Amino acid sequence: QSAESHVSDRHRAEARTSSMEITLGLRNSPAGAGSAMFHSAPLIGRDTQVQRFLGAFREVVYRGRAASVLFHGPSGAGKSRLVAEALVTLEKEGRPFRLLECRGTQTGALGYLAELLRYRFKAEMAAEQPARALVASLRELVPTHEVVEVSVAVAVLVGIELPGGHASLMSLRELLEDPARRQPFIVDILNRLFRRETERAPLILRLHDPDAADPESRAILADALGVLSDVPMLVVAEQEEAQRTDVSGPRRFVRSNTSPG
Repeated sequence: QSAESHVSDRHRAEARTSSMEITLGLRNSPAGAGSAMFHSAPLIGRDTQVQRFLGAFREVVYRGRAASVLFHGPSGAGKSRLVAEALVTLEKEGRPFRLLECRGTQTGALGYLAELLRYRFKAEMAAEQPARALVASLRELVPTHEVVEVSVAVAVLVGIELPGGHASLMSLRELLEDPARRQPFIVDILNRLFRRETERAPLILRLHDPDAADPESRAILADALGVLSDVPMLVVAEQEEAQRTDVSGPRRFVRSNTSPG
């Protein structure tokens, strides 16, 4: 059997998206240790978890497919610090990646999703002319014929004002204001955006407390991730919980929604 056949067989065997779950517990800390000390002190006793994160990322790069990691544990267990340490390690190793992050601070319909997109387009939102900067950025990211549609969707979600009056703009705005019609449209927009991002470098999608996201954002992200199993993307979920809280919600999110549909 040829080397090519061996490689082909191996990739078929590895075709299913992988997932990983890591439970973190609280550790004793020095008396009076505040957040500044916590973030500047060396990360002790978490080498195994960091290496598992790095292994998942390397697998994403090697296979060119999505994978997921769920960190769960009580507040103060070190979830965010562990992920931050892993990201720093990737940078030190010179491994290219693109990061999208949502900390879950926004509430209301589509608040979680809007925060994720604001992270991606924060530079455009801070520009002197946000609408022009957004359109210019998307012209480099998506095909020309998709720029208007994607620009309107992103602008409405993140709160950037676009010039009105054009019939197509008004039609898209009306669609995005209708909860019954906008979900499949936004899923399609995210699918296009995330795919384009992964063409530049592997994508790390970092989600804080996804189980606490507003229901519409969670449903849209679940559907979008469900069709993105074939791109190099690592979904990292950090779920805060009491020590005995059921984690079936976030576990289902990161497992089922990065698996082939």
